[in-house]
This record gives sequence, structure tokens and C-alpha cells, in this order.
Amino acid sequence: MQIAAKEAKNVNGHSDIPVSIDGTWQKHGHTSLNGAVIATSFYSFYTGKVFDASILSRFCKGPNKMHNDNCNANHFGNSRSMEVSGAIEIFQRSESLHGLRYTKFLGDGDSRAYKVVNEMRPYRDTGIKKLECVGYVKKRMWTRLRAL
Repeated sequence: MQIAAKEAKNVNGHSDIPVSIDGTWQKHGHTSLNGAVIATSFYSFYTGKVFDASILSRFCKGPNKMHNDNCNANHFGNSRSMEVSGAIEIFQRSESLHGLRYTKFLGDGDSRAYKVVNEMRPYRDTGIKKLECVGYVKKRMWTRLRAL
């Protein structure tokens, strides 16, 4: 991840780069105990290189008495909020971890992550622009047209 970030910074000539943020879960639906949020590049020939990942778990294997000693949980919200939590974590540490600012956000269109990250203003003086994936825009338009 460090090498990919350094290459992206060298190619762009500056530290402001676009990223694609997406989450995945261990199982479908909103009941999964484990998930991951990943920030990848999608610019130029660096497409698909991973810059950062946030692994989230709501699972705690310890009984209530021993909760603190044996707990693997690092996410205490519901499964729907995992993508938001992971995106926040990734954006908050991008400058300290890689010296990069993720100033363009490509998400999957159904996530609240962009809204929350943008309101958080992780790069005080620089906003984050939302990019739309044509495939997701088409899917939303088709769904609305069918409902007419």
C-alpha cells in the first residue's frame, strides 16, 4: 500500500488524488459481523492498486465477564454503518499514513459514506468532490423509470 501511494503521488505530481471507496461484508444483508472497506486508485495505469483498507468486526468471542480481554470487536454500530465508519477511518489517516489527500470520491451510489466524510472535512481547506459511476446512475434511472 505504501508503494502504491508513493507511485500515485509521483505520477500526479501532488498529493491530491481520486480514490474509489467500497465496502464488502462476510455475508449478504445487514446482519454480517465482519466487513472491510477499501480505498483503491482508479486513475491512469494505477487503477486497482489498494491504498488503504479498514477491517471492521462486530464479533466478540469473549463472554460478558471477559469481554475486554478477548474482544475482537472494533465496530459497535450496525452492519449498514460499517462502510461509513471504514471510510472515515481511511480519510482521517490518509495524510499521516501516506501523505495523500483523497480529494475525489468514487462510491457505489448507495452509500452514505461520501456525505459523512465530506461533512467531516478531513482536509480542512480542501473539499471532497463526489464522482458518479455511470453504471450506478444508469441503474438508479432504470429503477425509477420502471416504477412509472
